[in-house]
Amino acid sequence: MSGKQLTLEACGKTYPDGTRALTPVDLTVAAGEIVVLLGPSGCGKTTLLRMVAGLDRPDPGGRVMLDGRDVTTLPIEKRGVGMVFQSYALFPHMSVAGNIGYGLRVQGWPKAKRKARVDEMLATARLEEFAGRRVDQLSGGQRQRVALARALAPGSGMILLDEPLTALDAGLREGLRAEIAAMIHAQGATALYVTHDQAEALTLGDRLVVMDKGRIAQVGTPREVYYAPQSDYVAGFFGHVNRLSGTVENGVFTTAAGTLALPGRPNGETTLAFRPEAAVVGAANGLTFTVKAALFEGPRQRVDLAGPEGEHLVAFAPGIRPYAPGDQVTVSVDPDGLLATGASAI
Repeated sequence: MSGKQLTLEACGKTYPDGTRALTPVDLTVAAGEIVVLLGPSGCGKTTLLRMVAGLDRPDPGGRVMLDGRDVTTLPIEKRGVGMVFQSYALFPHMSVAGNIGYGLRVQGWPKAKRKARVDEMLATARLEEFAGRRVDQLSGGQRQRVALARALAPGSGMILLDEPLTALDAGLREGLRAEIAAMIHAQGATALYVTHDQAEALTLGDRLVVMDKGRIAQVGTPREVYYAPQSDYVAGFFGHVNRLSGTVENGVFTTAAGTLALPGRPNGETTLAFRPEAAVVGAANGLTFTVKAALFEGPRQRVDLAGPEGEHLVAFAPGIRPYAPGDQVTVSVDPDGLLATGASAI
């Protein structure tokens, strides 16, 4: 299979009642790339996916291109894209192999070629032993793999996934993230994946498109959007951000809680922004804080800290060392964890 390049040009969506669901956006997804559309409910991510699928049309002037071919007005059945829905939409009366091969049969694939392709997809999805089993006899994770294998089987080169893990429990979702990415990459397909789950997006995507109120807030690799957010919105969407104000002089950051070595940082007043995992509790040298609360989460604990002038930090510490309210601790900050951001408030 050869992945297709997807190009969206000025794709916006305004409904008849005047509601603007999507401000015109431009986006290119390279052949073989997994791009995740991410954001809260109502941000426009599903609207964008529906345009690519052919379930919605963009406003006049918008274009959807697949490998340079304008498919804006083509219905879904003529676009040659595979889809995986939240419900999977599997046929309960069919076997696993029957479900995977359904699209091939509809497209008129010869029987021998169809069987070879189904066998290949069964192996890719690690479902060989379940080939003859009805899908209603499978676990949720197995059904999800059947749905993905069915969507990939025709080799269309483009697959769309609309929150396919939403119905699964947290533990199963976590285990399937890597499997989904591996299956898509193994087939060389291009994928557009919609989710509201930050961890899912960071794990699956080659690039993320973070959306807010019908607009694209930032496009970048998972590491870029997490450690170099371009706005307060993007920074906060991926979890808590600590902010600590002070002064840097000759590579030393000074605040009421103490000093930190920050070589290479320019002199002057500054505000450090960093995520909880970059705050090191119990360091040999650093800032003095008081534990306000500690929430045990098994392998790690969330520690809420207060400084001498009301500063508030959140840190993630290993769960093996207990902390209690009132404990005095020394906190340092990993320089590699400082956020590079375009947000003025950070």
